[in-house]
Amino acid sequence: MNKPFPGPKTLRALERGIPLFKNGLRFSEAMQQAGSRGFRSVRQIVVARAEGDFVWDLDDQRYIDFQNGWATNPLGNCHPEILEAVEAANRRYGFHFDHPLRYELAEMLAEIMPSKALPRTNFEVSGTEAAEAAVHLALTHTQRQYIVTFGASYHGNSIAGKLLSGLGGDSSIYLEAWSGGVVRAPYPFSDNIPANLSQDQYVDFCLWYLEHHIHETMVSRDNIAGVMLEPGLAEGGNWIPTQAFVRGVRDICDRNDWLLISDEVLTGLGRTGKMWAIEHYNVTPDILV
Repeated sequence: MNKPFPGPKTLRALERGIPLFKNGLRFSEAMQQAGSRGFRSVRQIVVARAEGDFVWDLDDQRYIDFQNGWATNPLGNCHPEILEAVEAANRRYGFHFDHPLRYELAEMLAEIMPSKALPRTNFEVSGTEAAEAAVHLALTHTQRQYIVTFGASYHGNSIAGKLLSGLGGDSSIYLEAWSGGVVRAPYPFSDNIPANLSQDQYVDFCLWYLEHHIHETMVSRDNIAGVMLEPGLAEGGNWIPTQAFVRGVRDICDRNDWLLISDEVLTGLGRTGKMWAIEHYNVTPDILV
């Protein structure tokens, strides 16, 4: 890219956002630091339009969207069939009331669930709310009080979503008093492996921690409702766990009568080559988000 970045129109928009949003020009300091150290700087854009795998900023510079759309949209930006379907449904049914498409979609989802083993559906507005609903279902079904999630995980941006997530930083600051029902376990993310351990040894440690250390030092295993797992680490670092880890988590859940919740908001609907990422491990969850 030979043009200045960000371009003048984009920069004006970002500066306009400084008094309006927490993240108005959130990368300005990082951009300056990168430049002073000779690194390629991080990039922040304001999108003027999007189509398929591409987005254009306010200065009409084009970028490849390597996410191919975000979260539960794996078909690219502004896909015409999606736009047409959403518009047609809103024109016919409005927004609030029950209508036939709800039943048709639930039947279709039941057909594509792992092993066709999850026939019931609960629709939510966002991935955050879906994760919260899954946790609430696990707690009420088991009549237990605790959920285990993993470090570096991401399950949403509400208060509950931040407490369930393990990203750390300022996203969960001042929320310590709210987090009594969430227990955090280590995720065998390669960046976290101690220098004296191999990948396999660290996986074994993480599984031991999940089944034994939590029970011995934090919460009785008989009061744990379930484990919420990202079968592919997304926001926390784009890392794929090993077969031994995911299958090990499933085995631990089975031995302890815990529910396994697979959060597929960022990995599902074909993004990983199978309909659901957890299918790569021949594992069937009890709840799928």
